[in-house]
This record gives sequence, structure tokens and C-alpha cells, in this order.
Amino acid sequence: MDIFDSWLVNNYIADGGLCDETCLENTLPAYKKAMDKNYPILIDVQSLSDGTIICFKDSKLQKHTNKNGYVTNLTNIDIENLKLKDGNNVPTFQEALDLINGKVPVVVNIVNNTFTTKLESSVVKILKKYNGEYALCSFNPNTLEYLTTNHPNLIFGIKIEDFENKIEGSYKTKKLKKLKYFKNSQPKFIMYYNSGIPNRHIKKFKNLPIIATDVNNQERYLKLVKYCDNITFYGFEPEI
Repeated sequence: MDIFDSWLVNNYIADGGLCDETCLENTLPAYKKAMDKNYPILIDVQSLSDGTIICFKDSKLQKHTNKNGYVTNLTNIDIENLKLKDGNNVPTFQEALDLINGKVPVVVNIVNNTFTTKLESSVVKILKKYNGEYALCSFNPNTLEYLTTNHPNLIFGIKIEDFENKIEGSYKTKKLKKLKYFKNSQPKFIMYYNSGIPNRHIKKFKNLPIIATDVNNQERYLKLVKYCDNITFYGFEPEI
């Protein structure tokens, strides 16, 4: 596949689905709205303490729920009884894929501050049974090394956030932003937070598509066009 001529480059990617006041990111209604407009969807996934994989980006609960604590301390039973601030449930990864059902492509962002291979292997196992187009991404160099070694035929890429902390997992975020940790992985694309583009670090990967993430308005999108090949977006619908 020519990745520069694929959906990863040629279709705007809805970050967490199409969100509004009635549905937060990474909810089934947000995914459904993105599907209705034929947008590929970026899904953030992480593991609960019992191994259940859910669609949720933040490590802490308080941003999107009325509960405190860490996501990784919960079980599937806890999630079944947990409501987001918009009233929706937190979907499992399998529930999301059952809904999307190959109707639009998905980018699965593996959110993993540690590394045991359990989350990665579980995600791949689920996707192997999924009948639809998909790609994977992660900020975690160990995750990408695992995919490079064990699943080199999958499409996966680096995803760099605008990290709030100096350390993310066991990695210095300053070095993550400079793409210092990825020499042992073979990413097929780079996803990079939009306010950090352009920069000299991603120029080293000039043969890979660059996808600017978290773009939230048309003005910013138009400023990014000449520096990236595609975007993930929320809060508006891009036009060009």
C-alpha cells in the first residue's frame, strides 16, 4: 500500500469521533456521528486492571467523569457503572469496533505508560479478527518496538502529544518530542501535536506522512496545510 495515497492521508481523521455538548470524545455517539459523515476515527485505548480494554484517553478519571482516581485501577464492573459527564457510558474497545464494523477506517492509539506487552498483544488480537481498515499508533517507544518486532506488516506510527509533565512513563517528554527514542522502531507515519509543527525533528522523517493532531479550528488548519499531510480534528469540521 502506498501510504501517501491511503485514507491516512486523504481523509480527515475525527479525533475521538465527532464531539459536541451531547457526547464527549471516545463515546459511541461520537463515533456514530463521525461514521455518518464518513470520517476515519482516532480511538484512544487503554487497559483496566482486569485486562478489559476501554476507549478512554486520560489516565485520570476526573476530567470526563465525576469520579477521582486512575483508570488502570478500575475493572469492567466499575466501568459498567461509571457515567461520563455527558451521561454516556465508557465503551469497551470491542463495543466500539462492533459499532464501527468496518464502515470507516480507525486509528487505534495505544495509551500505555508502562510496558508489559499485555495491552499491545490484546489490541492486536482483537484487531486480527476485525473486518475493517485500521492503523495503530503510540507515544511509547517500547510499544512501537514490540510492533516492529512482532507485527511488522501492520501499519503503525509514532504519536507525540503536547505532554503536560516532564516525564511520561519512564521517558523524558522533551526527548519524546525530539523523537529521540525511536531508533529501534519502524513507524510508517508520524502524528504530532499541531502547535509543535513545523519543527526540525520531524523533518528527519521526510519520507513518512506527517499528521498534525488536535487541530480545533479552520484558521489553524490552514496555517498547517503546507507542513503536514493530514490532520486529526475536533470542535469543527475542516474545509479546503
